[in-house]
Amino acid sequence: MNQFLITIKTEWTSYMGLKLLFDRAVFVMSRASESETAPGSPRHRGKTALEEISN
Repeated sequence: MNQFLITIKTEWTSYMGLKLLFDRAVFVMSRASESETAPGSPRHRGKTALEEISN
């Protein structure tokens, strides 16, 4: 039984580690796409307006 719990804990830890890496990658990608659209450009304003509507 104890070995079973250790296995679950190890699986859970590796899952959380992968999730953190994935979230970080998504965050970096979204930041990169934001920097492409310069503030003041129509594309940027449209994007922020869409974000406001969705929130």
